[in-house]
Parts: sequence; structure tokens; C-alpha cells
Amino acid sequence: MVERQLAVAILAAGKGTRMRSNLPKVLHKLGSLSLIERLLRTVLTLGPHRCLVIVGYQQEQVRQTLADYPVEFVEQREQLGTGHAVQQLLPLLPEFHGDLLVINGDVPLLRAETLQALVERHRQVGPRVTLLSAQVADPYGYGRVFCDAQQRILELVEERDCTPAQRQNRRVNSGVYCFDWVALAQVLPKLTSNNAQQEYYLTDAVGWVGKAIALDVSDPQEIVGVNDRRQLAQAHQILQDRLKDAWMEAGVTFVDPDSVSLEETVQLAPDVIIEPQTHLRGTCRIGSRTRLGPGSLIDSSTIGTDCQILYSVVSHSQIGDHVWVGPYAHVRPHSQIADYCRIGNFVETKNAQIGSHSNAAHLSYLGDAKLGSQVNIGAGTIIANYDGQQKHFTEIGDRSKTGANSVLVAPLKVGSDVTIAAGTTIPPRQDLPDDCLAIARPHPVIKPGWRLGIRSTHPLAPKTPSVGSLRIYPLRLCPGQDLKQELEQFARQQPLQAGFVLSAVGSLTQATLRLADQTEDHLLVERLEILALHGSLCADGLHLHLTVADCQGKTWGGHLRPGCLIYTTAELVLADSLEHRFSRQLDPTTGYLELQIEQAAADPSPPLP
Repeated sequence: MVERQLAVAILAAGKGTRMRSNLPKVLHKLGSLSLIERLLRTVLTLGPHRCLVIVGYQQEQVRQTLADYPVEFVEQREQLGTGHAVQQLLPLLPEFHGDLLVINGDVPLLRAETLQALVERHRQVGPRVTLLSAQVADPYGYGRVFCDAQQRILELVEERDCTPAQRQNRRVNSGVYCFDWVALAQVLPKLTSNNAQQEYYLTDAVGWVGKAIALDVSDPQEIVGVNDRRQLAQAHQILQDRLKDAWMEAGVTFVDPDSVSLEETVQLAPDVIIEPQTHLRGTCRIGSRTRLGPGSLIDSSTIGTDCQILYSVVSHSQIGDHVWVGPYAHVRPHSQIADYCRIGNFVETKNAQIGSHSNAAHLSYLGDAKLGSQVNIGAGTIIANYDGQQKHFTEIGDRSKTGANSVLVAPLKVGSDVTIAAGTTIPPRQDLPDDCLAIARPHPVIKPGWRLGIRSTHPLAPKTPSVGSLRIYPLRLCPGQDLKQELEQFARQQPLQAGFVLSAVGSLTQATLRLADQTEDHLLVERLEILALHGSLCADGLHLHLTVADCQGKTWGGHLRPGCLIYTTAELVLADSLEHRFSRQLDPTTGYLELQIEQAAADPSPPLP
């Protein structure tokens, strides 16, 4: 006997008003998949001859979401009920003589085994329709199904039409039907909307096609529908419980299952331990005896055996065996961490290949890099991989190590057995050969008597450099920087002892000046050339006058204020007199912080007691 063909109709035309969303109800996500995708993947395991999706509200979004699935779309221009939706199939199935499985698109938890059992029961018994029913503890909101002892359907009654006695019946209608299509096609044209909702009900057809039977689903949670956000959350919890129960049976430990979430695409080996507040997304594979969490997110990554991922994020990466990550590490996409590595506190990797037995224990960024084996990354090491336009690559050989607060500016190649001293910055393309020590840092500048107006009397205070010496600082500012703020920061960071401006040229997009004998600032918003900048700078303040010219050559001059923004550049040459010490102190005569000038000669050492 030739097996009867099976067609499937998924009803997905409704808006889902109770979702309070512009997104069609069937496109709301349950885990990583939309409701209709999750149902459709289950349906396709039945191998249907045709799969028809009835669309209406925001149908272009539904069509786009299901573009890669083997389905046909049927338009229901007006949403006039379930019967009206199935009526749209009449022109499409004129020669079809098999069975039609009708399912609402908002029932995402159905199992393939349940649908297969429904179809098999229908074909074994041979009724005109077989309805999937369920015995539930709380039937409120569902239509009731009344059957005889042989499960033949006597009556279907909607919740709102039930008498008090009928409401005691706990067998409910799931909205899933398997019809003999020829019998159904004969009665579909007879459906009317003569009811309070003015809709065409498919349940009316059940009573007209002939013999109808019910099949109770073994797990009533399978028929949970999603009509609002609460039911969406309920479905998510059911899905999570299924997954976690299955993995616990397979030998996985969940310390606090209710605080953990995962997706079906996750694969867990026996003896994996998942701590509270840990979440697994996408296609993940986790090796045996690995402990995830607490407080970790693993997304589309492979993690080997005997690893620990503590309070960290791992995304689209591969981690070997015996690796420790965290706490508070971020392993970003395309990172490959080999065996026996440590990616420690507040370490970030991105597109990084890290060889076995290598460590980055603290506060580092490793981006676009390849590290050999047994490399040690000191705390605060930064691989500067971005030059403002593109990313560059850094390679570090076996057994090399970086000191604390090192900066490696890509592109760069560091050989094997290299030691980079603490505080060292290696410029781009300054490749380091094997077996060397690299040191690149300025000598410390010590300024005795740093507190305002108080010179050091410490017997070991260093002598001030010889009278008459100057230190020159060339400086270039970039577009968008604030001229005054950058000079203030520079004077503090160096720090300048008795600084002044030797020369200044450049351009501004705007200038803020305080003009002579004025209390309010004057703002010029136009392209301006810097003609001159004069004045003094020290660590506790500066006093500068700026002169600029507009496109007509008109000049403006006044006290430099915040809000002078660089247009293309500002090229400055600053000088610091090591013979003097400048400070700014309140002058009671003027009421302003005025310049105080002192000689920089060291005080004599105090007598010994």
C-alpha cells in the first residue's frame, strides 16, 4: 500500500495583540529561535510532502525569517479566524488526497515524537480528523474536549461557552489537528461567522467532517501556547527545564539550575560543573571536568577539559585543556588559547593565538597577536594594534616576557627569549631579536620642594641643575583638542618648573577669549589662524594670551580660555627654565592668582642634631 501523503499548515497570520509589539507574535524569540522557527524545525522532521505557512500581519517579516526553509507561503489578507485561514488552502490543494496537519504557529514546545504519534494514530484508526488533546490541572482559557470511552469526540466547547459543569472537564483542545483533507475540503466552504467573534472557527469543521477522535499528549506542557509575554517566559522556563534535566541525566552538574540558561546547540561532556548565573549561547562544546562560572557567559565557543571560567565572557573562541580564565576576563572572537594557559584578572584578548603554558595574569590587552609557548605577559601590558585607520599584527616568540606597563605598538615582531623591561614602549616595526633585553623609557625627573611655596629641606634632596639651563619641549596638538586644556595637562604631567611659550602656530575652528577689561568670555566660531601665544606655565596654573586672525586678516587677542579647538594642527615649542621655579598664589592687591618667581637653588642642608 502506498503511504498517504502528509501536508502541514502552520497558522501564522495573526498579530498577537496581547504581546503589545509591532513584531508578529510568531517571530518573538524563544531562546535563539523564533516561535515559528522552533515549531517548523519540529514539523520538518515528519518529512511532509508540502509545508504551507499561512501569513498575514507583517507577512514580509515572516517570509524573510523563513526564507531558507522549504515552505510555501499562503496569504490570508483578512484575519477572520482559524477556519478562514485554512480556507485559503482550497485553491492550492485541489488534487491532494492525503492528510493535512494543522498547527497554530505559537505552539513551539511540541515534540516530533508527539506529532508523529498523532499522524500514526490518525492513519491506524482512520477517522476524518484526529485532535491532539491534553489533560491539564488548570484548564482555564482552553476550549474543552468531550469524548466517549473510545476517545471519540462528542463535542468541542469554547471556554466562554462552557457551563459551570462543563468547566470541570480537564481535557482541553491543543489546536493541533490531523484531517483527512478530502473530507475537510468538502465542509470548509460551509463555515460561517455567525458567532460573537464574527470569525470562522475550524472547530466547527471538526463537528461536520465525520468521525473525530482525540489523542491525549503525555506531557501537557507541550501544548503551551504563547499569547503574551508571561506565556513566553513560561515557555522559556519549560524549554530550559527540559534541557537541564536531560544534561543532568547525562552527568552534568548544575549547582543552581534556575539561575542558569543554555541553548539546544550546547554540548556538555560528563562531569562538567555549571555554577550559578552562567549562560551558554550558540554552538558550544564544553569538555569534561570543566567548571563554568559563577557569573560567566559562553557564546559559540569550544572549551577543553579541566578548565575554569570564572566571572568572565568567552565569545566565538577556542580554549584548550587545563586553562584558567578570569575572574573578569573577556575572551573576544577569534581567540585561540592553547593548553595550560592563564588568562587572568581583567585581561582582554581579541583575534589572539596564545601558545601553551603562556600566562597573562593581570590587566592586559592582547589584540591581533600571536604568542608562542611559555610567554609571560606582565600586568598592564598593552598591544596597541590600531593606528586610527587599520589594525596591525604583533608576534611574540616562545619564552619571551613583558614587564609591567609595557606597550607594544603593532606591527611588531618580538623574538624568542626576549625580556621587555617594565614601563617600556616598543614602537611599530622596531622588531626585537631573540635573546635580548629591551628597555625604552625616560629617566625619572625629580622636583624637590614640590608643595606650593615650600622648598625641600631634606638632606638628601638632589641639587638643582646648573643656573641658566633650559629644557625644550616641542609639542603638536591634533584636530578637536582644546588648546588650553592640553597645555594645562602637559604642564602637570612633565611637570614644568618654570615654563613659557617660545613659539606657536596653527589653526582653530573656534576661539574663546576674554578681551581686555571684560568679565565675560568672547566666542569666535570660524576658521582662525594662530598668530601668537605668549605667557607662563607651571604645574599649578598658566597665564597665556592668544592672538588669532580670521579669513579677512582681522585680528583678535585676549586671555586664553577653554574652548579654543584645534582645526588642523597646533605646533608649539615650550621651554622650562631650570634656574627658576614658578607658582601661582593669590595676590590680595589684584584679587587674582598671580605669578610667583623663586630661584631654584637648593636650600643648605640642616645642621645635624
